[in-house]
Amino acid sequence: MPRLVAFRQFSGIRGAWAFTSAPRCRIIAAIAPFHPRATPGTENGQYHPANSERFPMRQAIRTMLTMQHQMNTRVHEDWVNQNYEWYRAVWIECGELMDHIGYKWWKKQTADVEQVRLEIVDIWHFGMSALFDPSIDIDGLAQQIEVELYHAEPETGDVRLATEALAAHTLQSRAFSVALFAQLMLAAELSFDELYQHYVGKNVLNFFRQDNGYKDGSYIKEWRGREDNEHLSELIAQLDDSAEDFPDQVYQGLQQRYPG
Repeated sequence: MPRLVAFRQFSGIRGAWAFTSAPRCRIIAAIAPFHPRATPGTENGQYHPANSERFPMRQAIRTMLTMQHQMNTRVHEDWVNQNYEWYRAVWIECGELMDHIGYKWWKKQTADVEQVRLEIVDIWHFGMSALFDPSIDIDGLAQQIEVELYHAEPETGDVRLATEALAAHTLQSRAFSVALFAQLMLAAELSFDELYQHYVGKNVLNFFRQDNGYKDGSYIKEWRGREDNEHLSELIAQLDDSAEDFPDQVYQGLQQRYPG
């Protein structure tokens, strides 16, 4: 069995989750809190996506990869070898991002910065999935991603141009570029800490959706006049993402608000 596929069986990885096999899954082992690292959020006074004020980067990347693997395994146990078109989901999400940043010069538009950042997190879900390879374990993949994020240098401060560059590369190569994704983070001034926080929240939301009928079409995406993504943003802003039970708190918060 390829080592990546076997990761779902691990229980000793720090930062991994464990789930019950019940129809409504409950998080029973949450992410361990990260210790602050010395590297500040800026380098030489400038923002850089690879700098984290709170989380050791490789450990956080490994955690996100493990969580994404668990989510994808829920769709198909051997998802790594299914050759799903993750690249297609990436460029479509890029299009959705453009709607939130605004591109229509013929009408008044106001950029929704928070939704732009959430779309970047959505891109990260699909981008990480595209990077998995049966020949590389999660530790090795986390190291590769860390190196590419760390060496990112700003090329444009325009979110639209950075989004188009990532979408164009994705369409041409049918692959995901961590370097171009880092450029998009730079343009949107999305820190690594924020990427991690929003990723964990959205991953929990994805599990919540699956638990409430997302696959059979019975899930209700809009609650009280707002989409579930907006409820998620409000929740994670109120919670302590360094708490050991942060994922549980997010899940329970969604459950309390859900009308189903």
